[in-house]
Amino acid sequence: MKGDLLSASVYGERNWGLCPREALEHRLRNGVSDYAQVRDEWSRFLERARTADDEREIAQKSGVCSVDPPEGVSWTSWAEWLERRLTEVAADPSTLVTLPQFLSMWRPSTARLDPTAGEVVRRAVAGVSPPEGGSVRDYVVVEAAGTVGVAVWPSISSPYPELTFTRELGVVVERTDRTRVVAVNAVDPWVDERFSEWSIRWPALTAALGGWFSDAALGRNGPWSQQRAMLERESDEHLTEIAREATDLLHLDDEVLRHFAVSAGSCVLPQGHRLRCWFGWMVWRIETFKWKKPV
Repeated sequence: MKGDLLSASVYGERNWGLCPREALEHRLRNGVSDYAQVRDEWSRFLERARTADDEREIAQKSGVCSVDPPEGVSWTSWAEWLERRLTEVAADPSTLVTLPQFLSMWRPSTARLDPTAGEVVRRAVAGVSPPEGGSVRDYVVVEAAGTVGVAVWPSISSPYPELTFTRELGVVVERTDRTRVVAVNAVDPWVDERFSEWSIRWPALTAALGGWFSDAALGRNGPWSQQRAMLERESDEHLTEIAREATDLLHLDDEVLRHFAVSAGSCVLPQGHRLRCWFGWMVWRIETFKWKKPV
């Protein structure tokens, strides 16, 4: 059971899809026929594993995610949560998540800076200062004096790509011992007219979407490795605010979720119900697991 359901290729170390939770839910729906049997096997294994001297030994015995726990910093906490999840599914299979198949998790972007616009970009970025807030990262959109590149992104209202020459820059700013610019890219100038109101209502989530999941912020990272970095580096207090604001957002319809994410700069934009799951699982992991390793 452990090798089939919970191997590293399914959950955790190989960054399947949006996040490990999605990988698990996908496997539960598509790879398990007897949920009670799976739960019982995992419970028996976990009982034996509790006699180990440390978490590393438990993880190695399981054959699951021997380097890091899939969620949080404690393998035991994750394993005990998994037992509860398997118990829930065994008691009520309707709690299984239905995930759309073969849909993109990205807002496709070929936004590119014009290499000849370096001086224009430098002048625009030189005056950037992040809004006040408690986040490690933030995201600021500034308008340069001239065209800085192109954004080839699908229109929010059309499935067909549109070529947009843009003067706008998405700037990822990081606050540590000092404030510095960590990434810059050309951005699509489309923003929902309600975004000013939304950014006031959900400032922590706005900063997170642009500061960690924008085209400039992601670079070559996938959505899970970037989310894990956010969870590890942002303060617990700020993560609590992100969870609170995302919970508020989830009370609204799918159009608002999508338009807010796009307007905030997120390049991670799974289609359909997957976007709602992504926000919901972000809240769940903030509220369920610790993300700071003991000093």
